[in-house]
This record gives sequence, structure tokens and C-alpha cells, in this order.
Amino acid sequence: MVSTSVIKLQQTSEQTSSTTPFPSQQLPALKAEINVSLLGETGVGKSTFINAFVNYLMFDTLQQAEQHEPIVLIPVSFITTIGDQFDEFVVKFGEVDPNENFEHQGQSVTQQCKSYVFDLNDKLRLRLIDTPGMGDTRGIDQDDRNIHHILTYINNLSHLNAICLLLKPNTSRLNVFFRSCINQLFTYLTPIGYNNIIFCFTNARSTFYAPGDTGRLLREMLDQEHLNDIPFEKSNTFCFDNESFQYLVARKCNLDFDDYKKGEYNTSWNTSVTESARLLNFIQTRQPYNLEAWQSPRKVALDISMFARPLMETLRLIIYNWKSCEAKLLFNQMILNSNPIDIEMCIHCAQTSIVEIGPFWITQYQPLLLKNNADRHRQCPVDGKQFLIEVIVQHEFADVPGGLKSERWQSSFHNFLLKCDRIHHYLRQQDPSAEIDPFGSILEQFLDEERQISQIRNINSDMNRRVRQVLESIKQIRQENRQQLFDSNERLSFREVYQIIDELLVIGTLQKQIDDIKISRQLIMNKHERIIPENIIQNKTFV
Repeated sequence: MVSTSVIKLQQTSEQTSSTTPFPSQQLPALKAEINVSLLGETGVGKSTFINAFVNYLMFDTLQQAEQHEPIVLIPVSFITTIGDQFDEFVVKFGEVDPNENFEHQGQSVTQQCKSYVFDLNDKLRLRLIDTPGMGDTRGIDQDDRNIHHILTYINNLSHLNAICLLLKPNTSRLNVFFRSCINQLFTYLTPIGYNNIIFCFTNARSTFYAPGDTGRLLREMLDQEHLNDIPFEKSNTFCFDNESFQYLVARKCNLDFDDYKKGEYNTSWNTSVTESARLLNFIQTRQPYNLEAWQSPRKVALDISMFARPLMETLRLIIYNWKSCEAKLLFNQMILNSNPIDIEMCIHCAQTSIVEIGPFWITQYQPLLLKNNADRHRQCPVDGKQFLIEVIVQHEFADVPGGLKSERWQSSFHNFLLKCDRIHHYLRQQDPSAEIDPFGSILEQFLDEERQISQIRNINSDMNRRVRQVLESIKQIRQENRQQLFDSNERLSFREVYQIIDELLVIGTLQKQIDDIKISRQLIMNKHERIIPENIIQNKTFV
């Protein structure tokens, strides 16, 4: 049994805890996967939509649903009013989930992307991706972080079958943050993906299951942004009523409603069941949008963001070997290895140690051996120095000849840095007003590490001093590179950017780090994935 609580306002009561009826488990044999991402403003009801949608697939009628335990994948909390005196009650239902925050009004309840995966039949598996809401009261910076997190999450998938934009039908204006985030989504998709966009209206009972005022505003927005190629018509528009699911939960909490409301919710349940089946059938007619085949400005930027730390770690490795060769340590070479991790971590929540590797002192990061390490990262400050750690990097000073003279290491350093700056130049030409520099913050972190090492009294390393001098010179070198690229009026295409990256990827150390980052991201995605056991949706058949 899933625990419930009903709190009448003006009174206090504690929510009881419970265990989930559907624990996570390993995915069985391969099936065709339908990946559906849900996007919408904060408070539109994405999490409730997922709960309701699964119940609409499971139970044909409200009466049938009331005879069974509701399927609650995500904890719900809402206020309902009943009785002649309009008594208000807070209804809470489901297991406590740290990813769902109901405590701060106006902030996105869902903190991070999370997938809910279940089988439709023997051949099809559906993945619904819940996402943080847009228009967060914490401001546009939080919205930018949320959309970056959403697109990074999606970018790890092989394909998308649908992007569902959830809206309320009676909106008087579209939130400016919503417009901004949607525009960022469209810089990620190419026009071929526009046919995978679907509009879902929640709480549509009040507008007789139609888009209402929001429909007109949506058409105006698409027209103003020159996005008329995005279809907005009956075939890709679906109207639901999440309140019928909330009614079901309230009834399970022993709240009673009059006959009129019972009739209204019964009708809304039937309509939502029909719309759910129509939605699934429509999604299956869409050609999957292959995320690996299509390039766009935002997708390239996301890939560059992923490459940034491996590129800078490889640049620093070149510096180590350059300075070793310069010091006549010709029969040893600094080697870098990396390993994936399955938790989210940054310098604020990592375990830090300074270790001696050959002639150098190096700062190493490891996960803290704490049970709640994942929760710990959520508490880390979001600032310009949130240096994300997606792989564990380890150095070794091995008895392997470097094979290059000092001048060749120096030349490799300058050539490598110029290629990184050409990649940065591409980002700047896409948006000259944006101060996007994925490499600068990492280089600054490297300098911070060197300063910390120099401040430790018992560490007085001449080799570290040499490394620090090169790192300090990089800012001036990059300014010269930028001026050179500006003067040459170089305009890079997607193909040319990836050609530069391919030239760099011949360095095995770099390729290994990127492969490990992809593994780390997949491991973390798996931890944020809820696998629903087979046969939960057992009374439906989809072709």
C-alpha cells in the first residue's frame, strides 16, 4: 500500500512514509524504445500528467480505477476544496522523493530530469522524461541552468520520438521565460524535428477540452518567432484533465464529493483515456528524431561543453611533459588515465587531496565516501566556480620516453591551444553577445589549484612553478589567438568544428576521457530512471 495523508488547512499533521510499490529493476531484453520528453512552465503539472497518463492507460473507467490502488510514480501534493463550507484540504500521496520539492512556491517541483520506463506490449517500451519547469521564481539564471540540464540529458539519448510541450488552456499570456526556453529548444532541434513536437493541454475540462486562450497566444508566438513550420493542429494537439486523477487520489484518501463533481470527473476520465490512446498512436506515426545524425548550433555547443575538460586536461598533460623534457627528465613521461563515476560531483562536494606524482604536485578529486553523496551535490553553490567532475582523472609519472624534444612539446602546446580557441571562436560567432567560454573557467580552476599548492609550506616545487607560469601565460596567448581569428574573419561550419575535434581525438588520452564521460552520464541517467515492472499496463494493446 502507498501511504497517504490528508491535511485540513488550519490543522497540522505529518505525512507518513511508505515504500514504493514498484522498485527499480534491470531492463529486460531489447525492445523498440519510444522516448518522449515533457517540457512546460513551472506548475503546469508535468509530474501529475505522468501519474495520470499511466492510470489512463491502465484503467478504462474511473469506476475501475477506484476499485484498485492508483499507480503513483511521482509523489503528489495538492489542495482540494469540498463541502458547502469550501473546506480546503492538502492531499499528499506517494513515497517521499528528494527529486520532488513541494516546499517552495513558484520553484520547479522537479529538481532534475528523471525517466519513467514501462512496457506497452511485447515489442514497445515507453520512456517518459520528466523535466524541471520553466519560469522558475529563482530567475532567468535558474531557467538557463534548467534548460541546459534538460538539453544535456536529452543529448545523451540516441533518439527522440516526441517533445511534448505541456500548457494550461486558459493562460492570459505566455511566460517570457517559457518563450526563452522554447527558443533554446528550437536552436537544439533542426527543422526536421519539428514534426516531433506535440502540444498537450492539462486541466482542459474548464475549456471544454480545447486549447482555449492559450491556443491563440501559441499561434502568435510561433508566428512572431518565424516558427510557422511547427504544426499546431488537431492531429498533434491533445487535451487532458489532470484533475480527474487528483479526484481519484483524494477519494483514496477518504475525501467525499457530491454527485455533480463525481459526474464531471467521470466524464473527464473517459475523455483523458481517449486522448491518451490517441497520443500514443500519433507518436508511433512520427519518424524518430535521430540525435546522433542531426547537428544544430545548440547541439554543437553541448558537445563542446562535454569536450572542454578533457581538452584542458590534455593541454595540461602536454605542459607537464614539456616541462619534464625541459628539465632533462627525458626517460619519463606523465601519463593520464580516467575512470567513469556514477554520481554527480563538483569541487565543492568532492574529496580533495594533493599528491606527489614524479616531480609534480597534483590536486586529485575523489567522491566522498558518504551514503548521501548524490544529495550532497544538490546543496552545492551554483557559481562561476562550480567545476563539474564527470570522470576521475589520475596521473602517473611512468618510465616511458617522451619521444619529443622540448621545442616539439612547446609547439604541440601552442597548436593544441589554437585549435581549442578556434572551437571557442565558433561559439562566439554563433552568439557574439554571449560570454561563453567553456575553457576559461577550467583553466582558472587549474590556476587555483597551483596557487593552493604553492601556499602549502612544505611544498616548494620548482616544476609546479614552471607549470604555473605557463598557465598564467595562457590568457595572453588566447587573446592573441582571438585577435588573429577575428582579423582572418574565419567562419566555421559544423563540419569544420567537428573536423578540428576529430584532429584532436587522435590523442588516445583525450578520446578515453570523452568515452568515460559518456559512460558516467549514462550511469547517472540509469540511477535517475524508474523502471516499472512488466504487465502493469496489462489491459491495453498498442500496435
